[in-house]
Amino acid sequence: AFEKCIASVVIPVNNRPKFIATAIDSVLAQTVKNVEVIVVVNGGANDPTVPAVQRYMPGGDRYDAGKPRVKLLVLDVNNLGVCLNSGIDLAEGKYYVQLDSDDRLKPDAVEKILKVYDSDAKIGMVIGSYEVWDLNEANGSYTRNANVPVVTHDEWTAENGRNNLLRIGGAGAP
Repeated sequence: AFEKCIASVVIPVNNRPKFIATAIDSVLAQTVKNVEVIVVVNGGANDPTVPAVQRYMPGGDRYDAGKPRVKLLVLDVNNLGVCLNSGIDLAEGKYYVQLDSDDRLKPDAVEKILKVYDSDAKIGMVIGSYEVWDLNEANGSYTRNANVPVVTHDEWTAENGRNNLLRIGGAGAP
């Protein structure tokens, strides 16, 4: 039933035209190709992120019919929960992946997420890990920030996993 789209990657964003291309490109480069990108711009129609996203849609200079589809939803509300829920309402995938607008997925991220879900029918959420990288604005290169260790969410254990979301007040990188 989900051959066309197994995972929907929802990216909420406000006034970040500089970052959104990297986030979108990371979804388009996934090893799992039957995904979609849903960008929810919450700064209204005048948010400069809107034209940056439209570049990936039909008629845009970065549009590629052979790549996963990019959808755009424009809201005029600064509420992350509303943005994520609105993006999920548009989703066609069986699974939902949240991606911050200033982040990017490694090429096999969705593949790894799906393997975890497929490993046990009782799994309802997958928490990822992340690295911090710094942008050299002079030349556009990125360098891994060695001062910040890889965030692996080791606070989630078999003993506390079911209730840890309530205990720590956040899911980290779901």
